[in-house]
Amino acid sequence: PGAESRIPVVGVLRFHFFKIEPVPICRDNIRLHVPVFFRDKYIQGQVIIHKLFGCVLPIHSFNRVMLKIVFGDIENSIYHPPTYFDNQYEDEWITDPLSVAMIKEIDKSEVISAHLIESPVLGPISTKEISGGVKTLMLMAFDESGKIFNGSLCGDNCAKWIVEIAKRKDLTVNLHHVLDFSSAGEFDALMVNTGTMVHGYMEYLHEALRIKER
Repeated sequence: PGAESRIPVVGVLRFHFFKIEPVPICRDNIRLHVPVFFRDKYIQGQVIIHKLFGCVLPIHSFNRVMLKIVFGDIENSIYHPPTYFDNQYEDEWITDPLSVAMIKEIDKSEVISAHLIESPVLGPISTKEISGGVKTLMLMAFDESGKIFNGSLCGDNCAKWIVEIAKRKDLTVNLHHVLDFSSAGEFDALMVNTGTMVHGYMEYLHEALRIKER
């Protein structure tokens, strides 16, 4: 293969069959376009890269956007997303239809404006008074800093929304407990700790428990 089809990694790992296109990710300017039939080799390489550099490369050419789940401490993660949200959110996040739907279902509240939420329990509240789970979901959906957010700050009622966000963008979620995805319907995820692809809740649960027992 020509030079354009190879990616050397620390002089040891080489990926063939990839096309290189510069975009800023992790610590190098490399973007990978991976044919579906090379998925397993990509996943194996992704796990090696994660162990070497403490980062996860986005997947751009699979048939659908990938949800990636990492258990335990990971570089570039935000352990308490609600605090980060309060200092970083944009007004347009609040009135986006996705946020409106999440706030309505999870917090049982209505978005009146970017600065006003109507709660059936608390009455009119500010944006900073919505639940930590919704704040974390909005960061997953809209934050473009490259930070990875702690999904363990979300309740199980947020799991279906994590899957929904992952249908819209490449999403890596950090977990410190086994979040219950049983309400999320069908989904695929890459368990970064082991490089295992899971399909649906039962496969996720089996692999998550295996990771937590290690």
